[in-house]
Amino acid sequence: MKNVAVSDIKLIVNWFLYHQAMTHKKLQKMLYFSYGIYLAEYNKSDSKINDVLFLNHFEAWAHGPVDPYVYQIFKNYGISLISLEENDYSLLSDKVIYVLEKNYGYLF
Repeated sequence: MKNVAVSDIKLIVNWFLYHQAMTHKKLQKMLYFSYGIYLAEYNKSDSKINDVLFLNHFEAWAHGPVDPYVYQIFKNYGISLISLEENDYSLLSDKVIYVLEKNYGYLF
């Protein structure tokens, strides 16, 4: 895998939806947990954060943290499952894949 910094959350969204069909709400939680795991794994101090999983931000909503950009993409699915048949995640670095697999393993 290439060591390309991830600044596009869509690559990570696609990784999750390729591995498991899930609701929009669950996808948001997977993104939030992955972001936190990545921060903990790859930043030595909470006072100086140098490495982040993606550049988007979360907002506190009634049912938990939500990235508004991802919400806009998938809001029409409602409570239906979202899946992806094909995915090329070769642009994700080994560090990112490690964190996504770690998070995925906690929940499945």
